[in-house]
This record gives sequence, C-alpha cells and structure tokens, in this order.
Amino acid sequence: MKCQFCNGEREKTITFYTTQINNCIIVVKNVPAYKCTQCGEIYFEHDTMSRIEVIIDKLESVISEVTVLDYGRIA
Repeated sequence: MKCQFCNGEREKTITFYTTQINNCIIVVKNVPAYKCTQCGEIYFEHDTMSRIEVIIDKLESVISEVTVLDYGRIA
C-alpha cells in the first residue's frame, strides 16, 4: 500500500491511539496499524477503528481523567 501523503510504502506495525472526550484523555496501546516508512504517517484499518469506537463508547460513562487500555486485551 502507498501513503496518500508522500507515496511512500506502508508497513505493518503496532502503535497507540489517543483521543479526548470532554476533559478526559484515552490512550489505547498496542493497536495494529500501518506506518509509512518515508513520512511516518499512521493508518488504521476500518475494522480496527470500528473496534476502537465501540471500546470508547463503552468507556464514556466510566472514564477518569486519563485512561490507558491495551487493544490486544479488549478488542
């Protein structure tokens, strides 16, 4: 696959996904992704993002200021 920003090659990797809900920061670690070898841009597959959205929706009512989750254990 080619990077849509620089046309570099993408390679499989593991990374983290960070988002903010209100004043709370959520970090999901060990998320499968693709990273451009040239510019470093991160890409998530549709299925991965769908799972992350479900996880975050469930967390919305119980999160504290900072929440760190392991994707491999909760997905």
